Amino acid sequence: MTYNQQEKYNSKVSSPEDQETEIMAFEPLPSKAQLDYHKEELAAFIHYGMNTYTDSEWGDGQENPQNFNPTNLDTDQWIKTLKDAGFKRTIMVVKHHDGFVIYPSKYTDHTVAASPWKDGKGDLLEEISKSATKYDMNMGVYLSPWDANHPKYRVATEKEYNEYYLNQLKEILGNPKYGNKGKFIEVWMDGARGSGAQKVTYTFDEWFKYIKETEGDIAIFSAQPTSVRWIGNERGIAGDPVWHKVRKAKITDDVKNEYLNHGDPEGDMYSVGEADVSIRSGWFYHDNQQPKSIKDLMDIYFKSVGRGTPLLLNIPPNKEGKFAEADVARLQEFRATLDQMYATDFAKGATVTASSTRKNHLYQASHLTDGKDDTNWALANDAKTGEFTVDLGQKRRFDVVELKEDIAKGQRISGFKVEVELNGRWVPYGEGSTVGYRRLIQGQPVEAQKIRVTITGAQATPILTNFSVYKTPSSIEKTDGYPLGLDYHSNTIADKDNTTWYDESEGVRGTSIWTNQKDACVTYRFTGTKAYVVSTVDPNHGEMSVYVDGQKVADVQTKNAARKRSQMVYETADLAPGEHTIKLVNKTGKAIATEGIYTLNNAGKGMFEMKETTYEVQKGQPVTVTIKRVGGSKGTATVHVVTEPGTGVHGKVYKDTTADLTFQDGETEKTITIPTIDFTEQADSVFDFKVKMTSVSDNALLGFASEATVRVMKAELF
Repeated sequence: MTYNQQEKYNSKVSSPEDQETEIMAFEPLPSKAQLDYHKEELAAFIHYGMNTYTDSEWGDGQENPQNFNPTNLDTDQWIKTLKDAGFKRTIMVVKHHDGFVIYPSKYTDHTVAASPWKDGKGDLLEEISKSATKYDMNMGVYLSPWDANHPKYRVATEKEYNEYYLNQLKEILGNPKYGNKGKFIEVWMDGARGSGAQKVTYTFDEWFKYIKETEGDIAIFSAQPTSVRWIGNERGIAGDPVWHKVRKAKITDDVKNEYLNHGDPEGDMYSVGEADVSIRSGWFYHDNQQPKSIKDLMDIYFKSVGRGTPLLLNIPPNKEGKFAEADVARLQEFRATLDQMYATDFAKGATVTASSTRKNHLYQASHLTDGKDDTNWALANDAKTGEFTVDLGQKRRFDVVELKEDIAKGQRISGFKVEVELNGRWVPYGEGSTVGYRRLIQGQPVEAQKIRVTITGAQATPILTNFSVYKTPSSIEKTDGYPLGLDYHSNTIADKDNTTWYDESEGVRGTSIWTNQKDACVTYRFTGTKAYVVSTVDPNHGEMSVYVDGQKVADVQTKNAARKRSQMVYETADLAPGEHTIKLVNKTGKAIATEGIYTLNNAGKGMFEMKETTYEVQKGQPVTVTIKRVGGSKGTATVHVVTEPGTGVHGKVYKDTTADLTFQDGETEKTITIPTIDFTEQADSVFDFKVKMTSVSDNALLGFASEATVRVMKAELF
């Protein structure tokens, strides 16, 4: 075979009418614990401990335990909030890198027993375990191998430290009062280690042996080749492709984040990629941070769960010991958004026509739309490519297409595309590589009756369990890529000045017009301070002359190697507030098209954008990011700026930074400076993080470039 995995078939048919055998497993296969995690999809991290009270992300282990003193701890609120929001498991941080332990361990004094909370008699792990049991929430435990507090965390005394860590595992996993009804389903061993820490060698094999003996088939997260792996970033984004398998030999200390993000089609072990991210920019609670917007959360959902990868979302309790009201409200909104999206499956019961179907009673085309995950469809004759068409019975407005693969028999699909029928012809709607447990393809809202899915590549005969079609709430619809708040002016109301233009039913808002008549023109009238011309580029298109307020300002080439819809081909300079015109003229007689224009009209308040979208900086040096105000600078406006992890992690590659930048009347540029860290771990690597504008005040808008990527590297690479 092409791949290392093997596929096997029964030697005989399972029913007299069957002409082909049941499709057997394509290794490697998920264990029950791994399969359960795929099905759960949503997990919650809870970072709460000493860092909560020192307003830090990574402590140094020298903190005074007296700092830890929740005033109104409510673990029931944590677990009930998560349960109501649809989360199926909770992973509690029991010990972070600072070494402070949230239960009274007998192996260290750096615990809650030395804090004023409950006069030193409290046990936070027991309290959250009781809440998990009360609400039947699956529970995992995070126990950092790196311990900046413990005196034995030295190479010279690593044997004693490894025994200490094992003893803590035994205290937690071996105590029936901890966990959901005394049971844990995941152990999380963070691979982070500070640049100044000694490189202690951990006795993973001994730790894993004890965990499995105690808990059985359990998910283990670590930097070793274990059943759950890091997805390679802290943005909660899985790659495409994302294979839930890796090669054991490649999971080493210097494994590349990109490898973890995508997995390995030739992997020899099943490995669930786990996409972790915090609802705020930091992992621990900080008063100056706010939760991500619902659009950001849903974007993460589509790029994690929607790519077949469990999402591990961190919710940090505040100093009081409760989830902040803003975070609770966002989780409720998140649940409501998912419920609304999944409320109606327009494909349920729809007619399916397949290019072929395996001649076995277990595989029917109708199974794709029966709404069940335990029935299957597969192609005939061991084919690896093919297609099926779903007829919804009538035109439906939708924007999400879902595919589900029978991963219990192995992950197989390596490529697919989705098309919708519009006006009698098939139009591309989405495409991707892997499918996995659940693949969601979100596009712009469209009205169509027929949908065609083509499997363009697979390692073995694909087995699909379900096909569904949904409509997202309007609040998270995929937009046309233009900033919210801009006014759209349709080509349908433009003045064609008695020249010849032809209608098309495609475009940024579903319409477009084109002409190949030399000197044919179209004029848009608008009020505002800036405008953007939207057009189709094509190998057979030519030049378009642009006039603003009667003056020629540019000749725009709309010829392009590939045909692309809805491209911004021209942006005006800042204009004086008031009424304006844009005239588009066919310069040469080759085809040009117009899909409309977007304009900025907010009383001169303007729009905020990053001056550059990519920055490079030497590690250990600060980076200064410039934000500009375009399309007007009237009055005061404040933009909120945060940093978010990419392949680089805050506290390791950069220092988390949050700021409110206030632009005064007439001010058009401001800067924010973010410190980076001289990291020594993977010192030859290039890491990145994001600088992002999340909101703006006083009726100003966020523009096209609302975030920038900062790449951090050693001097020789800079």
